[in-house]
Amino acid sequence: MANVLIVHAHPESNSFSSALARTAAETFVQAGHRVTVSDLYAMSFDPVSARTNYLTVANPEYFKPQAEEQYATEHGGFVPALETEMRKLEEADLLVFSFPLWWFGLPAILKGWVDRVFAYGRIYGRGRWYDQGLGRGKRALALLTTGSPATAYQRGGLHTDLETMLAPLHHGIFAFNGFSPLRPFVSWGAAHIGPEARADQLNALRERLATIWSEPTPVVPEVADYDPQTFADKRRRFLVTVRKPVLPDAPQFVPPKTDQQRLRDLRFAGTLVRALVGGTENGIWQAAFELRASDSAKATSLLSSLSMLSDCELTCTPLDLEREQALSPCWQS
Repeated sequence: MANVLIVHAHPESNSFSSALARTAAETFVQAGHRVTVSDLYAMSFDPVSARTNYLTVANPEYFKPQAEEQYATEHGGFVPALETEMRKLEEADLLVFSFPLWWFGLPAILKGWVDRVFAYGRIYGRGRWYDQGLGRGKRALALLTTGSPATAYQRGGLHTDLETMLAPLHHGIFAFNGFSPLRPFVSWGAAHIGPEARADQLNALRERLATIWSEPTPVVPEVADYDPQTFADKRRRFLVTVRKPVLPDAPQFVPPKTDQQRLRDLRFAGTLVRALVGGTENGIWQAAFELRASDSAKATSLLSSLSMLSDCELTCTPLDLEREQALSPCWQS
């Protein structure tokens, strides 16, 4: 039996988002797990972090949340409502965030729950983060609905891709605290689908949750892999480009399923950063892979088990991340 914490954030109990949360809770209970639900709107949870978080005061002249959180941790100074939520989080083997995607992110009430409950000194801090975090060996799942169809959240869609959109949650909250982020369960365009499609979605959720404990999980970043002062990655980045001759009258080349799985495994291991897969043109199929490795030989060896690379021309080039960063609008001086 595992402990499951579902933190749900939707103001309407009859919404499809709420139906997903209820279905998840029922499915876990039926499987024999202990389920706790924090329904934030039903609880009238206050998302504002302030001195009202604490029974104690570290510095009455200047309010610094982290300092107050550390002091409250040392002196048992969290108000009962927060103490209850923190204990739920500490006991969870699986953390589920259930929410509608609003403005490409979490509803404010859910972000406020994170701000108040993930307290410095109690939940994270002093070396407790990433692979050394509270959630080490535990899992986390985003259960969400969107307003637009899936194609809007894919590369080339109108919105930014969902993986980028969920990075603040998957990396900044889940992985930062040691939880392995599972593949999200997404109900695309939930407000625009009918009863039958919704029923199918609920059944798909039940099926997914039945195997969630055996799902592969991505490796949480290991702090030892990064410089203790700058937090820069100690491993280098390499771009491996592949060119494969294809007969002119052959159909479009598709990587074998075994190779696709190997590439997914490398992504989960934190070794494959991204893959760019091209089509076949002028008798040549091309792809490019960005890899984390100690040297170029190691980078190419990571792909050596791919059957699709037979009869291929491989080129491995070190990436200059500083120059790449200089091209980003975020880092222009």
